[in-house]
Amino acid sequence: MRMNLISISLPWPPSTNELTTPIGNRKVTSKRYRIWQRTTDEAFELLGGVRGFAGACSFSLVTHPGTRRAYDLDNRLKSTIDAFVRAGVIVDDDQIEKIRAEKGSLATKEERALIDPRGWCLAGLGDLG
Repeated sequence: MRMNLISISLPWPPSTNELTTPIGNRKVTSKRYRIWQRTTDEAFELLGGVRGFAGACSFSLVTHPGTRRAYDLDNRLKSTIDAFVRAGVIVDDDQIEKIRAEKGSLATKEERALIDPRGWCLAGLGDLG
């Protein structure tokens, strides 16, 4: 029996290339990524009660971009998976043993207005079934 533990709609995730910014000889978390983290933290808080899953799991991501501009799907995975770790849904991203990612349909005008003008994504965590 396949069980989906959690499914959540999130604003358009930043690309892996946008997660840090160089300052001198070091890299720090970018402003855009910090803002996205706060927004996703709030989204997980609204779900409430989903904490501490400790077993092996699968992860799925369906992106819904706000424009037809080309993008690398794999660059949207890290920030989204890390959001599940930050929210305490999983202990560490090494628990994920299977990943499924796909480009979904273009976000509608209403979705862009309600969620994020850049688009949105649907992320899910489930068992390995």
